[in-house]
Amino acid sequence: MDLFIGSGIDWPDTKIYEKNGFIVVTSVATLLPRMLEEKRFELFPRALHEPWAELPNLKGVVVEPRFAFCYPTAMYFFVNKHNTRLKARLTYGLQKAIDDGSFDRLFTAHPITRDAIRLGKFNERQTLKLQNPELSARTRDVLMNARYVWAPLHRCLSTI
Repeated sequence: MDLFIGSGIDWPDTKIYEKNGFIVVTSVATLLPRMLEEKRFELFPRALHEPWAELPNLKGVVVEPRFAFCYPTAMYFFVNKHNTRLKARLTYGLQKAIDDGSFDRLFTAHPITRDAIRLGKFNERQTLKLQNPELSARTRDVLMNARYVWAPLHRCLSTI
């Protein structure tokens, strides 16, 4: 039986699912929850922090409790390339926060990540490891550095 995945037209995840052999139904992000309710696809992968706020608004939908996709990808924020002072300051501040442990303390205490970790039970799930052939070598190197990745996710990624 083929399971169809719902994904955004412009989401980078869409290409990852397709390249790993899934059948993907795409649409604009705002239509995907309704399409899931209407059974246009069976799976609607969400980041660990996303389903908990969305679930109360969906009828007949549950979070699958046993499995999780795991694939290398990153989230970035950008600054103007000419603002080298801001880039240097952000880099310095983030490195300092990682070095002194305050980044991890904020990560585990912030309501969004704290609740996602508790509700998602990532450590209890069987991970289905997917390849991301479009990942740059630089991003792959960053993701393989345990300093920069949440430990349970790093363990999953380091075996891909």
